[in-house]
Amino acid sequence: MDVGGQDTTYEPLDRDRGGSIPAGEGGRRHPGSMDSPEYETRAPKDQRRAVYLALMAAGIGFVLPYNSFIIAADYWQGRFPGRHVALDMSMTYIFVAFATVLLNNIVLSLAPFQKRVIFGYMVSFTTLVFVAVCEVAWHMFATNTAYLVNMSAVALTAIGCTVQQSSFYGFASMLPQQYTQAVMAGESIAGFLVSSNRVVTKLLINNDRVSTVIFFLTSTLYIIFSYLLHPGHH
Repeated sequence: MDVGGQDTTYEPLDRDRGGSIPAGEGGRRHPGSMDSPEYETRAPKDQRRAVYLALMAAGIGFVLPYNSFIIAADYWQGRFPGRHVALDMSMTYIFVAFATVLLNNIVLSLAPFQKRVIFGYMVSFTTLVFVAVCEVAWHMFATNTAYLVNMSAVALTAIGCTVQQSSFYGFASMLPQQYTQAVMAGESIAGFLVSSNRVVTKLLINNDRVSTVIFFLTSTLYIIFSYLLHPGHH
């Protein structure tokens, strides 16, 4: 094109001799990390629905620990009479989770997806085992100290689960919409699993302490199952 006596040409995208755009240039982009905003939304090879089920299990894994604390409210009321245990646990979880969300961008820059997920599972697993053994089974602490210990356990769970939640939703958002729905479905299933677990342990075991120990340990089995299926393994 001649504009004002100056020859201006517009070159097309680089192409190979056959006229096609080389892979990785005009087609898909290949970011260095799955956390990259340039990561392209595309369907994974998921013939057996393995990724879908893994993300559903992930939704179970990061919601179940907090639900376990809340569903065991009947035991906490007997352990700490006169205290608003469920309310205090809920407020503790909400405030700590909110603070974790605010700091989440820093976490994203410091740790890759896999490490964030493993961190969340480790926190959830160790916290539930600690509460089941040291607090419920053993009564290791005096009442006032035990109350603070349980609130601290809920706070730790909030940190681990919030980091996991943001990581899994970020991962699912890079895939077609049904994979985000899988995470949400897992969250709903977690509530059912925890509730049914508590009902069964209460019906089968009359001793509240024993039934609560088994309840928490069963929750840890769900967490292990979720970890074994999490998307980092696929």
